[in-house]
Amino acid sequence: MISRLTVRLSGSVFLPLAIVLALLVLPRSLMACPFCLSPPQSFSAQLRLCDFAIVAELISMRPGDNEPRPVSHLRIRCILSGDQKLLKACHLTTGQTIQVPSAISGKPGELFLLYGAHGGSEATGLARTFVKPASSRENAGPASPPGEWSRSPFRTVVVSNKTILQIPDRCEWTEHQLISEQLFEYLRSLPPQTLSRQQQLAFFAPYLEHSDPAIAADAWAEFAASSWADVRSTKRLLKPDQIRMWIANPQTGPERVGLYGLMLGLCGNDEDATFLVRQMTNSASGDFRFGGEGLLAGYLLLTGETGLSRITPWFLSESSDDSARYALMQCLEFLEQDEPELTLAQTRRSVIRGLAANPVLQPTAVATLARWQDWESLETVWELYLSSLDSAQLKSSSAGFGVSGLRSIREFLRLCSQSESPQSATAKTLLQKMKPEQDDFAEDLFRQP
Repeated sequence: MISRLTVRLSGSVFLPLAIVLALLVLPRSLMACPFCLSPPQSFSAQLRLCDFAIVAELISMRPGDNEPRPVSHLRIRCILSGDQKLLKACHLTTGQTIQVPSAISGKPGELFLLYGAHGGSEATGLARTFVKPASSRENAGPASPPGEWSRSPFRTVVVSNKTILQIPDRCEWTEHQLISEQLFEYLRSLPPQTLSRQQQLAFFAPYLEHSDPAIAADAWAEFAASSWADVRSTKRLLKPDQIRMWIANPQTGPERVGLYGLMLGLCGNDEDATFLVRQMTNSASGDFRFGGEGLLAGYLLLTGETGLSRITPWFLSESSDDSARYALMQCLEFLEQDEPELTLAQTRRSVIRGLAANPVLQPTAVATLARWQDWESLETVWELYLSSLDSAQLKSSSAGFGVSGLRSIREFLRLCSQSESPQSATAKTLLQKMKPEQDDFAEDLFRQP
């Protein structure tokens, strides 16, 4: 049996995990992979954001104990990104020794990834070239902002009416990270941004669960930040046996399980559908597994309408818990938006109506019905309102979240009354019957200690 998952928020307050998820839910338009937790920024994304990035090997580091500040010396092994004019202005070339005013701890010869920023026009440095000014009255101009190269990235200083100095701008090292030789080769081979997203994911797919944790995490982050259509395009690259091992491995990060469930749903078979059902719960505790919503989605990708009809009764039964039910609601949203042909629209709406009977899930479920414009559920939604007026229910353990559903009910009625559906007139009448003081009562409950 699946036991209730709880999360400690503060002090001694514990709430069901599904409640926390409901509070944190974001519109799908702001998300990428439907069932991936928020991914870290990938290396490719960081390279696009910084002015330049290099890989350098450590030569020495002088602690700042007896000095104004520590200093590290490194030799550039590879320049990963950066505008050529900017790199020239900052004296960054392969083989160049650089001095970084910070402590980079490590052994000589170890590799570090460094991100840099253009230092602007306040730089000081050695004269690079002598050129003749166009006019003896020419004044020194500021350096161009990063990314704007209509002017030289060098700062010019007038020496006389015949010559000027061009002084390179400084670079500021904003972050550094120790990397392995494997990661170095991976970074050097990252696909260019000119490739399509599908082509890029084809590069990252073989690196999922790589032996180097940093590479594995980066490959997953690339998939997690991709649209479902792009993830789906990698179907021919996926290996079911390999994905099953990743899902079954208790050491696999829970943030990745959801993605792998979707992937197995793309490339698996009937046996894999059974496997996914078994993997939804923790074998030791019986709890609904973190990432289980992705496993459930993978199961529905393989079984469609038949699978949804088969598994729904368990999720709506007392044997289930709020975390599992919320996972089902997420999967229905996924089917509605991304795979509507797999199941019948009427079935999806019927299941959401069943989930709305749960006080914890009621606000999100009713809001979903409104977003889907399921005005045929008006009678069900009004029955939820009438049942919420029962004072015994208002004082139950789920009081705060049960009453909070009143606002979603009111919004459902308002939208329905404005629609062109056959239910609009009835919704308008019911909206007038709804007691406005109920919203105030809900706010009072939330303010209670």
